[in-house]
Parts: sequence; C-alpha cells; structure tokens
Amino acid sequence: MMVLRSQHQGVGIINPSYQEFALPDQRRCIAGGYGAANQTNDRVTGILRIQNHWVAYLVNRNINSTTNKATCFMFGPMQSEWNYAIIVKSVGGVIEELLELMDAVGYSKVKWCRQQDGSSCGVWWIAALEMMLNNAPWDECIYRLQPYLRMGFYHKAIAFVEKEAAIMQLPVTNL
Repeated sequence: MMVLRSQHQGVGIINPSYQEFALPDQRRCIAGGYGAANQTNDRVTGILRIQNHWVAYLVNRNINSTTNKATCFMFGPMQSEWNYAIIVKSVGGVIEELLELMDAVGYSKVKWCRQQDGSSCGVWWIAALEMMLNNAPWDECIYRLQPYLRMGFYHKAIAFVEKEAAIMQLPVTNL
C-alpha cells in the first residue's frame, strides 16, 4: 500500500492493524497513523484481513453531487456478501469518523474481478486498487497475467524498500 501511495498523489493509506484494537479511539488513532486523514488526500485506501482472506477498499472523499456522499469502493476477491458486510461495518465504524465523513459515505461493490483460486487474494486486491487509482479498465485476460502481476508487485515493493533505505542513510544536515 505504501508503494501505491508513493506512486499516486493525493492518496492516503489506512494502517490495517487498527482492527486488532478494541476501543474506538484506539482504532481511529492507529488507522490514521500513516496520515490517511490528511485533507490533501482525495482518495484513501485500506485493506482488511477477514479470517484467512484479504479484502480492500478505496474511499473517494470527493462528494458526489447527486448523492451528496463520498464513495467507498469495496473489493473482495471472493465476492462474499459476508466480507462486504464486514467492510461496511469497519469503514462505517472507524474510517468514516477518521475522514470526517460520518454518515456521508455510500458503498459500492467492485464486481469486475473475482479470485479464481484459493491463494491469490493478495495479488487481486493490489491489482484492483491499482486499477481503480489509475482509472484503468478491467479485462478478463488479466486473469492470465496473475504470475506476472505477482512478479511486478514484488519488483515494485523491492524498489520501494531500497529507495526508502537509501533515503534513511542520507546524512542529516543542520539548517
């Protein structure tokens, strides 16, 4: 998710470990730990682990003039109604308040991609978020590209970590 944030201006990320905390104030504090609530973020992405499965969401903070609501695009690679209900509950209970969008979010299911095996949910949520952030269209042939997507995501992650490591080793200068 940090790679996606680094590649797209105005994109914030939710710290997924907020799920592990019980108190609402703790959840909001942890969820916003990576600066997701910054007003310069037009879009905010997040992921949730539900049992042994990953799901993702993207909140477009821009208010739709027709609905007077922001939109939360939900993506569950297995297209499970149970998982979508958990996303709505989690975003509605924590993220809406963090983003100052209480009761002002409409929810939309992303249905154009469905996981076809039992182990690739991580690849598909990254691909879905990346496609949504780039306004890229889905095509069924993308299913055949799964191994290449996985390798491409590894490459991006490694390059990101190397870049961050190089930045951290820069000498501190006094201004």
